Amino acid sequence: MSYDLVIRGGTLVHPWGRVEADLGIRGETIATIATSGETLAGKREIDARGRYVLPGRIDPHVHMHWPDWPMEEAIPISSRAALAGGTTTLIHFILSTGSLLEHFAEMKTLFDAHAHSDGTFHGGIVSEEHISEIPELARQGVTSFKFWMSYRGEEAKPPLQGIDDGILFRGFREVGRLGPGAVALVHAENIEVFFGLRDELKASGRSDIAWTETRPPFCEEEAMNRAIVLADAAGCPLYIVHITIREGVRIVREARGRGKRVIGETCPQYLTLTKDFDPVIGKINPPLRELADSDALWDGLSGGVLSTVGSDHAPTSLRHKEDLWSAIVGMPGIETSLPALLSEGVNKGRLSLERVVDVTAHQPARVFGLYPKKGTLQAGSDADLVVVDLEEARVVDANKNLHQGSDFSPFDGRTLTGWPVLTVLRGQVVMEGGEVTAAPGTGRFIPRVLG
Repeated sequence: MSYDLVIRGGTLVHPWGRVEADLGIRGETIATIATSGETLAGKREIDARGRYVLPGRIDPHVHMHWPDWPMEEAIPISSRAALAGGTTTLIHFILSTGSLLEHFAEMKTLFDAHAHSDGTFHGGIVSEEHISEIPELARQGVTSFKFWMSYRGEEAKPPLQGIDDGILFRGFREVGRLGPGAVALVHAENIEVFFGLRDELKASGRSDIAWTETRPPFCEEEAMNRAIVLADAAGCPLYIVHITIREGVRIVREARGRGKRVIGETCPQYLTLTKDFDPVIGKINPPLRELADSDALWDGLSGGVLSTVGSDHAPTSLRHKEDLWSAIVGMPGIETSLPALLSEGVNKGRLSLERVVDVTAHQPARVFGLYPKKGTLQAGSDADLVVVDLEEARVVDANKNLHQGSDFSPFDGRTLTGWPVLTVLRGQVVMEGGEVTAAPGTGRFIPRVLG
């Protein structure tokens, strides 16, 4: 029996183990996995001996445009960078000061026309109007919704703006009413404390301010606890994005031990950078922390307390990073997320390759209603996969060997060892040897279904 594509001789990695096997793809799906010595014949055959075959990464935390790209440019640039980094499905946040339903329709059309990778959306809830639109958005395939406890008052930059606890609770309650498959996401930071600390530090005239001093760990700790209480009262599963602090790992562990439906995410920048990194380029929310926090996050991932890794990709440029107080928060990361986990996690003994598959593919697919279509290597699933070489070393240079659209990377000048060398999206080779071959429009919006 002939297949359209055969990946031969690689080591397939699942969350539960590894197997040397040939993988046969027919059309857009995995047709068979041959582990018994059976020889598969394909129209194209790729030799993956000595390399590892992983499910295509799912990035659950992507901002495709930031701060001023038109979406017609942002979607192809960010989705192209995704494929280069082994990410086959991204989840973008849709935001609007008006109707979120209308914005969703526009974004879906743009995504289907311009995307290189597959993707789906989180609904960004920033008003009472948006809460009323949650049921219809869910019917149209958007089943996850994000709420910001930060970005209020003068920090708000519409359409990105935070909400008070009343709106937060009502939004959680509406998500909870949707039933199984719906989930609320929260950016947990106490913004009122930030305003006071920021003003004090600006007035001090100090030039050595680290951004973490304006948003200390207890701001995140307090907001996480508050969000967990409100979500539990509302009957809503809670997904806490970009956890940065050692206390955050403890909070998730203890909440889950009490039976609370809490899912924790962290990001590569919090695993690999600390507050000693360049304070302007490294200005992000929540901020970079101490080495002890990074170590705790690695332990949380390895031990199963933290479930996913999102990039929080926000493709700013250096022209938006001139000084600490005016710099725009955010940094690019969709292309370097998997290499960072392979290099600093797997190759340094902090994380098993099986666990990388779990937190980058299997768990995001399960949490956000994409499994088993996405996130796994099994017959009948979409043929989304990435072949990685754990020994390949590259010195990161945003302007020479990345595809992201930003003119910097937090890993500029650093050697990362472990890179995707081949990416397959729904049976089509879309990246090979660092060259993305997928055309705009190759990607598709993936609607999700409750239940």
